[in-house]
Amino acid sequence: MSAGSGSAPNGDPSAELRPQSNGPTPAPTPISAPYWSGGAVGELRYQWCGGCELALMDPQPACTRCLTQDLEWRVSAGVGAVASYTIVWRPPLPRFEVPYAPAIVRVDEGFDLLTNIVGCTVGEVEVGMRVSVRFVDRGDDVWLPYFAPA
Repeated sequence: MSAGSGSAPNGDPSAELRPQSNGPTPAPTPISAPYWSGGAVGELRYQWCGGCELALMDPQPACTRCLTQDLEWRVSAGVGAVASYTIVWRPPLPRFEVPYAPAIVRVDEGFDLLTNIVGCTVGEVEVGMRVSVRFVDRGDDVWLPYFAPA
């Protein structure tokens, strides 16, 4: 499949969902580096607030609810359910391979993660589907979390 072209016609439910081979790579910051590097050891990491017991996704210097800086990194089991998704057939940039399925996964530890669904066909994705994390190495100690059917 070449970047931006896809191999299936729009709307083909049998089209396979795969990780992007040529998408953008995040630039870790000192705050987010533990999240991005977790995939190297198979860990989906998230922050936990000791002040109000909130699970945080999107690494932060302080809790978004109570504003304490009493945050620790925890490791998720990496399983959850698809809360919402869409299928993209027209790439926003030519380097994106279609189709792909951006989704919000409600992870069992209590946070939502914007990710992509892989390892199945377009027609198999549905809200409520149980999924588990799969990591893709993007280089420079950055591992992207994708989710596939559990």
